Amino acid sequence: MNSETVRKKHQDHLFPAVKNYYEKPIVVSKAKGARVEDMEGISYLDFFGGILTISVGHANEDVNREVIAQINNLTHVSSLYPTLPVVELAEKLVNLAPGKLDKCFFTASRSEERRVGKECRSRWSPYQ
Repeated sequence: MNSETVRKKHQDHLFPAVKNYYEKPIVVSKAKGARVEDMEGISYLDFFGGILTISVGHANEDVNREVIAQINNLTHVSSLYPTLPVVELAEKLVNLAPGKLDKCFFTASRSEERRVGKECRSRWSPYQ
C-alpha cells in the first residue's frame, strides 16, 4: 500500500471532521526522535507540535520503557479507586505548585476538564 491509497481510504472511511489540512498530507509510517518517515521512505524533520503530541520525540526509549513498565503492571483503573502512580503524581504536582494549591484533579478529556473547571469556578472563585 502507498500514501495515495491511504489518503483515499482516509477520505472514504473517516468523517469529514477528521480533516487533513493539506491537499496531499504525508502518510507517516514510522518515526524516531524528531524525524518522521512516509510510506515511500522519505524522511522529514517533524516541526509539528500541539494537537495530541508531546515534546519528547517519537519512539523515545526512556518514555517507552516507563510506559511498558506501567502497562505491564496496570493499564487502566477507574478513578473511583486510588493507585500509587496517581497519588505520587498528585503529590509531586502539589509540591511544585505555588501558594495553597494542594489538590489535583486528573481528566481524560477536554469535556471533563471544562465541566470540572466550571464547577471549581462556581464554588471557589471570587470572580463569578
